[in-house]
Amino acid sequence: ADDADTEIIYTLMVTCQNLGYFDEVKKYAAEGYKLIKSTLSGESKEIMTADTSKVDKVSPKVMRELREYGTFAYLSGEFTVAYTCYDILMNQGCGDVAPYLASCLADKGSYQEALDMLLDYTKANETDALCDAKMVYCYMQLGNYKEALSLIDRAMSYESQGALKELLYEKGVALEYTGDFNGAYECFSEYVLKYPEDEVAKREYDFLVTRVTKNKK
Repeated sequence: ADDADTEIIYTLMVTCQNLGYFDEVKKYAAEGYKLIKSTLSGESKEIMTADTSKVDKVSPKVMRELREYGTFAYLSGEFTVAYTCYDILMNQGCGDVAPYLASCLADKGSYQEALDMLLDYTKANETDALCDAKMVYCYMQLGNYKEALSLIDRAMSYESQGALKELLYEKGVALEYTGDFNGAYECFSEYVLKYPEDEVAKREYDFLVTRVTKNKK
């Protein structure tokens, strides 16, 4: 295995991600993560163990390695490794990794810090599926349901993004918490039709059927 192998897998993974082939993304991510972890240069390994805020300017090769390593790690669910890579890249001036760094922060439970980073990022950049979906997630975790609802429909409108199931569920929950039981019922009706295997959502739907029926009496 060499750098060419890693670059090929990385290109395939990103292409599948852009096309919405998420099962293939996971497959290539796992393959690429295992490969790059075993072939990472000594310089990159040394930087990964250093204080990221004190790392001097690094070479283009290391920047490329860390970007690939971070992406493979992130899409493989290795968020601790991904966080380190993205933190270094951010400190090197790569502002485009902010949404991914924020996602890692949210995974660690730092919802407000992640949200603040995303809000700051969107001031100077167009929003996209990842930004909006992650902001919705942070708002929900923080109990800010009205703010979540203001973003959910836009987040769900992007083509080829893999969070539609989660967003639809969160929309139903947010509507319920804001007192819109009819809207929540409609949302969960759509959800259980699309995802009948979700028993938790089915119980929520059954509750809303009862609640809406009582309100009509």
